[in-house]
Amino acid sequence: MQHEKQFYIDGQWVDPIKLDLLDVIDPSTEEPFTQIAVGSADDVDRAVAAARAAFPSYGRSTRKERIELLSEILAPTRRSTASPPTCSRPTSSMLARSPRKCARATST
Repeated sequence: MQHEKQFYIDGQWVDPIKLDLLDVIDPSTEEPFTQIAVGSADDVDRAVAAARAAFPSYGRSTRKERIELLSEILAPTRRSTASPPTCSRPTSSMLARSPRKCARATST
C-alpha cells in the first residue's frame, strides 16, 4: 500500500490536515500490519469542498467518461492485487473459502 496515510482529494493524494493513525489488523495473526490515516472534520470539509467544485463538470460527463475516470483511479489497486493471495498461515475460514489455494501455498 502506497498511500495508506493519505487521502485522494481533488484528483491527487494529499496528507491529512491532522495525522491520526489507525492500526490495520491482520485477521490471521490478530497483529497490526500497517496503519492508515483517519480523517478529521477538516479533512472531510476539504473533500466535500472538492466534490462540490467538481460536480458541475462531472455531472455533465457521460457514463463512458465516468467509467474511464474510475478505472484510472483504480488501476494501481488492480495492479497490486493481480497476483493470487497466498496463505502463509491459513485459518479455518481461509481453508473453507479456498482449500486448494491454501493447501498448495502451505505445502511448500
